[in-house]
Amino acid sequence: MLSATTPWCGHCKTAKPKFSEAAKEVHGKVKDVIFANLNCESDENYKKAQKDYGLKSYPSFYWNENGEFKSPYNGIREAKDFTDYALTFSHPELVNPYMNECDALGREIEKRMSQAVGVYFGKLDGPLYNQFKLLDDPVGGMAFIPNVNPECAEHIGVTQPGIAMFVGYDFKPIVYTGKADAQSIVDFMEPLLYPGINELHSSDYDKLRETELN
Repeated sequence: MLSATTPWCGHCKTAKPKFSEAAKEVHGKVKDVIFANLNCESDENYKKAQKDYGLKSYPSFYWNENGEFKSPYNGIREAKDFTDYALTFSHPELVNPYMNECDALGREIEKRMSQAVGVYFGKLDGPLYNQFKLLDDPVGGMAFIPNVNPECAEHIGVTQPGIAMFVGYDFKPIVYTGKADAQSIVDFMEPLLYPGINELHSSDYDKLRETELN
């Protein structure tokens, strides 16, 4: 797990202790994962980062395997997130609780961990499944997986037929309990896909301006 930083970068200084904490956490669990930093104040290192990783900004983070670049890290810069990301690539069984009980589903979620994942549990028919199938186009940035294994549904805590969402790297399911209606499912999923993005009305803007002026 490689970070590309410079000493003068403020965001680098903020991320550094979180990255170091993750390194200690991972090293305490496995010995075959190394965290390292590339100081790009050096012209040689800067050119290497540009050539090997397409470096565009600081700090940047990259996962490498056997000396080869595999994937950029674009997640939250907190110790737990760095840790989960590194372990998911190197030892997924330590992070993904479904690798043993539901191997196939766990691997499908793992492959799409840069996206949000919606999983339908149950027979591939009926009102809820038919509505679930309609979701590919209206909901962007998300993967959809059907799963017919009742043991997986029971392990995750979903009553069949049912839907659960997985967002981020912690593999915690968020269970849908609403109607068998595509729009209701979309309304449930969108705040999870785009957290913290709220519509700003003119009255809200006026309040913000008053606050700024005061």
